[in-house]
Amino acid sequence: MWPPIARTIVRLACRSAEAEGLDHVPKEGAVLCVAGAARRSLDRIVLDGLSSRRLRFARDTQAADVLRDLRRGEAVCVLTEASYVLRELLRDAIAAMPDVRVVPIGLHYDDSGARRPSVWARFGAPLTLDAADDPAALIDTVRAAWRSLTLRFDDADESRLINWAAEVLATHGEMPRPLGQETPWFARHAALVERMQQHYHALKTQDAEELGALAERVDRYRRQLQGLGVSPAEVYLSMNSGRAAFFVVRELELAVIGLPLAAWGAINHVIPWWCSRKWSRTHRSDSQPISTARVCIYALAYAAQIGVAWWWLPPIGAAAYALSLPYCGCVLILYRDRLGGAWQRCRTFMRLLRERDVHTKLIEEGRALISDMLRLANQAGPSEPT
Repeated sequence: MWPPIARTIVRLACRSAEAEGLDHVPKEGAVLCVAGAARRSLDRIVLDGLSSRRLRFARDTQAADVLRDLRRGEAVCVLTEASYVLRELLRDAIAAMPDVRVVPIGLHYDDSGARRPSVWARFGAPLTLDAADDPAALIDTVRAAWRSLTLRFDDADESRLINWAAEVLATHGEMPRPLGQETPWFARHAALVERMQQHYHALKTQDAEELGALAERVDRYRRQLQGLGVSPAEVYLSMNSGRAAFFVVRELELAVIGLPLAAWGAINHVIPWWCSRKWSRTHRSDSQPISTARVCIYALAYAAQIGVAWWWLPPIGAAAYALSLPYCGCVLILYRDRLGGAWQRCRTFMRLLRERDVHTKLIEEGRALISDMLRLANQAGPSEPT
């Protein structure tokens, strides 16, 4: 996919998309990137949009095509975790091109269930592999690199506990930034989760009793906030009436200004949206990535709509309509997210305003949890750098 288009799709499909270690991908020469498939429906588009170099994607069964592209000096990416595929592919590639650089890639998505997930792509340092090595050793080397680049948990309870504790800790007990001024956050969150996981496992052997007590408090705090429909950051919203009034006026102003473009985007995208939704529901077991199908559906809809516009409107009007389609579609997505965020904050403010005592206790407990987590982290010792 053409990189600018891929970057645009990533920007729209993901709330946050960040990359680390892009300098590990050489700017020229043969490179074999090996990524574990996390979400096949998004992995390829995400890597295409974030990579500093154009990647050629190959199916894990097309070893001949991979070798051909590598001999041309291309950067080839294979999405697979199948041991037998990696064994054959690595052995053949290294035997044919001993100097080929193998770059492992770790992909980590959030598990919030949001329509637009956040993703963190980590490009590891090129691996030094030898075709003479035992095939099992090659697999072990690549898998070890994957493990160092991705977050893995012993079970769902551990994942939920550490991710939630990281959300609480990341607030620093301070008021959240205004809507629209948030900085990219998911890479920092994932790195914090990784450090907290290291401390968690260290404390399980050093002070399991105190760790268990803190885990119970974090879980109780989580259930309380979820019962109120409040996120950890929103606990520290200011109850100042002046700030609240300014927030309402600003968001209403943005809603009114953006409404015409968002409405035009909604009118022109309702048919492809319905078709892609129908496809997703009826092809969940299809081996083809659903996101690729959605891109095709929207591309066909755009082609049909623009064709009708050129047939019916004068050239200037048809050109303006063609340019308005993707632009207003982008505005619609951002408008929907902004309205949703504004509504969530208004609802939280009114709920906390009615329950001042509960709000005060939530603030105190949140800051106490942060203090205790930092104390236990220092007790566990320094974590490995991420």
